[in-house]
Amino acid sequence: MQTSNIDFLDSNGNSLNISNNNYRFSGTYDGNGLSIKNYSGANALFPENWGIIKNVGLVNVNVQSDSIEAGPLVGVNVGYITSCYAAGAIAGKYYVGGLVGHNYANATVQSCYFAAAMMNNIDRFAGIAAVNEKGSLIDVFSAVTSIQGETDYYPAAILYAPYTIR
Repeated sequence: MQTSNIDFLDSNGNSLNISNNNYRFSGTYDGNGLSIKNYSGANALFPENWGIIKNVGLVNVNVQSDSIEAGPLVGVNVGYITSCYAAGAIAGKYYVGGLVGHNYANATVQSCYFAAAMMNNIDRFAGIAAVNEKGSLIDVFSAVTSIQGETDYYPAAILYAPYTIR
């Protein structure tokens, strides 16, 4: 359980990046209603979620991803995410979600939101999850205040759902 706010800026004002493309999270992360500030990286904070992530907010996030199906909190979700949010700036290639890149079968994103100050040069961006494949998106929303470059923004929570959404 997170016991205090976390700031990814070091004493010199540089952002620390701990993200790893191959990291699969399978435990429970409880943010305890606290925030993680100034996360900056090329990947999601949790590249793959197979567990439970709850009660956490990313503030002033800055993700510059070269990945397909990327998001600031979770790249690929096979688990459960609830009561989470992300706010900040995102740039990437395509199929980028405001919170999650790809929400797989039986995975759930619930009571979450994304608020972006800026999105830049993203081909196919959606508010919560870029791809939802038989997963559940429950009580989610997104808002974007500035779009720059060639960005295709889909204000809906999801961009591509090859199967019925529950």
